Amino acid sequence: MIGVLPSYIDRAKEEVEKKQKKLVFVKITWGWSIVIAGLLDFYSNFVRNNRTMGNFGSISDYWGYGMVGFYALGFGFPYLLDLPEDRLKCGATNFLETLNQYKLSNGMMDLFDTNLPISDIKTIVGEFNAWVRIQVSCITSFEGDLIEAAEVGYLLDELNAAMATRLDLEEAARKEIMMNISKEKDEKEEMLSNLNRFTAAEKSDWNEKIEFSNDLIDLNEINVESIT
Repeated sequence: MIGVLPSYIDRAKEEVEKKQKKLVFVKITWGWSIVIAGLLDFYSNFVRNNRTMGNFGSISDYWGYGMVGFYALGFGFPYLLDLPEDRLKCGATNFLETLNQYKLSNGMMDLFDTNLPISDIKTIVGEFNAWVRIQVSCITSFEGDLIEAAEVGYLLDELNAAMATRLDLEEAARKEIMMNISKEKDEKEEMLSNLNRFTAAEKSDWNEKIEFSNDLIDLNEINVESIT
C-alpha cells in the first residue's frame, strides 16, 4: 500500500490542479465581466447624454455613476481578489518525506528492529497518521469533490488500519515470546530444584551406606580380636 500511494497522490494532485485552474478561469472571467459591464454602462450613459468633461450631469446622474461604479467594484473585484491556488504545494514528495521521517519507508520492520516498546511504536505510528494527512491536506481537502482525492483519503485510512493490525500482531507475538521465556525459566528452575532434591537424597543414602560399612568393619575387628 505504501508503494502505490505516491502514484495515487500524483494523479489526485493533477486532477485537483485541473479543477482549480478551471475555477480560476471562471472567477477571472466572471469578475472582469462585471467590472467591464459597469464601465460600459458608465460610458454608454456618458455618450448617450452627450456628456463632456465639463458636464457630468445633475446630482442624480452622479448618484447613478456612483451606483454603477460601486456595483462593478463591489461585485466584480471579490471574484478577482479571492482566487484559489491552481498549483498545489503538496504531493507525493511530502508523503515520502514523512514516511522517511518516521522510519516507515520500508514498512514497520525498521521500527520493530529498534526494539522499542510497542506502546512507543504505537505513539510514533499515531503521530505519522496525523501528520501525513496534514502534509497532503491540499489534496484530501477535495475528497468530497473529486474521486481521485477521495481515493487518496481512503488509502490513507486503509494504511492506518493496516498499521494498527500489524501492531496488534507484533504485540501478540511479543507477549507469546515472553510467555514462552517465562515458561522455560520456570521449567529450568523446577528441574534445578528437583535435581537438588535428588542429589540431597542420594547423599543421604550414601551416608547411610558408609555408616553401615563402618559398623561392619568394627564388628569384624572385634571378632578377629576375640579369636586371637
